[in-house]
Amino acid sequence: MSRSSAMPRYETMRTASRPTFGHRVAAIAEKLGQPFMPWQKQWALVAGEMVRDDETGVWVPAYPEAFATLPRQQGKTLWILAEELDRALLWSAYDRKPQSIAYTGQTGLEARKKFKKEHVPLIRHSALWAAVQRPRYAAEDTGLDFKNGAILTIWANSEESGHGAVIDMAVMDEIWADADNRREQAATPAMATRHDRQKLIVSTAGTDASTLYLSKQSAGRVNTVESKTTGIAYLEFGADPDADPEDPATWRSCMPALGYTISERTVRTALEEMKAIDPDLVEFRRAWLNITKRASFERVIPPDLWAAACDPNVAPAAPYVIGLDGTPNQSAASIVVADAEGRVELVDHRDGTSWAVERTVGLAADLNAKVVVHSSGPVGNLIPALRAADVDVVEYGTREVVYASAEFVEHLADRHVRVRPTVCQHCGRVPLTVAVEGATRLPVGDGWRWARKSTDVDISPLMAATLAVGLVAGIGGDMATSVDVQIMAI
Repeated sequence: MSRSSAMPRYETMRTASRPTFGHRVAAIAEKLGQPFMPWQKQWALVAGEMVRDDETGVWVPAYPEAFATLPRQQGKTLWILAEELDRALLWSAYDRKPQSIAYTGQTGLEARKKFKKEHVPLIRHSALWAAVQRPRYAAEDTGLDFKNGAILTIWANSEESGHGAVIDMAVMDEIWADADNRREQAATPAMATRHDRQKLIVSTAGTDASTLYLSKQSAGRVNTVESKTTGIAYLEFGADPDADPEDPATWRSCMPALGYTISERTVRTALEEMKAIDPDLVEFRRAWLNITKRASFERVIPPDLWAAACDPNVAPAAPYVIGLDGTPNQSAASIVVADAEGRVELVDHRDGTSWAVERTVGLAADLNAKVVVHSSGPVGNLIPALRAADVDVVEYGTREVVYASAEFVEHLADRHVRVRPTVCQHCGRVPLTVAVEGATRLPVGDGWRWARKSTDVDISPLMAATLAVGLVAGIGGDMATSVDVQIMAI
């Protein structure tokens, strides 16, 4: 079983000059019979960095907050448990007080279940159980008492949890389920008087409603991009939102436990089970690829806006640009021609894609036009054949497609788009209008593009028009026009 070579998308780097307790945390994992994987070792070193506080002179965690977000089944639970045991058993508090740790999950019930079924069994079957005085299993009092006086308590997921308590470490598991900040509002006052406090957060990606997760993710990303060595330490493993969720290469890009504790067969089984009830794999992308699930399938272009843009009396003129696109299964392809004034026409739309190269080559020669294609899209494989025929091809990556999609809708909303509702001679319909009626958005980072797999509508006419308009507008090319450019789409 080949091991993962996944690299974090965002990562707080180790400050080598600082002492760290990370090695100690890794040793506890060894004693639990679960040696750390490379990502866990590196992350424990970063989260365990210490600095001397200028005001009090006390040694404190360099990062009062450490947040790791990864796909499911990547070893988050083991890292958290090792950190909790290190704090309970080996931490030398500045005032010699026994440590108090609070663990919270997405609900109080889920937190207690994980404690009983995962945390306790790992400790019980290791030499570390000798340090435990007793476990507590009451619904309102669940946790561990240690012989040295330290305590671990499972808190409910509410703002009232821990009211009046004082804790040294707060653990917040699966914060994607939080639609508000109540968990943090419970933990922060309880830690206020402890100089060497630390908050540890782990979670898989959530949804648009995951308020706490999204705010922490944003703060963490900023810290890593700016290479900050204070505040929040951040680690994020996740797939490219535009990557194929069914490709094992995508899994290997974002799952650091692949080949260590899980196999491709495990992931494939999960994918097939989830695909049966979720053909678009939205939940699989969230849980297994760590991609935030967003509300993305609303009607993008209102009917009245599109109808107002229709005009049968327009046509493009030289100089031209050609947009080429197809369906995900290559069942159809579309060719759109646009001009420097923004006028656009769907000139061909047929079943299959085998015809598209010859037709595009002929049009490019006749019109002396560049051809723009989404390089990782359904007809990206036609690019070599087009270039072999001396066609001037502009390749759009995901970033350019995102920009072009927004550009297209923006000009439409500003009433700068006119549409020639040409009827396709092959299907008897108006393909571009059909595509617009069924078009939805797929989130990509902070932007979006037209979704291909979430609809049974052929959106290739709209995508081809979007590519052509993007090049006319100067995205990835040299045909930029003014902000007031008029775009006629067919």
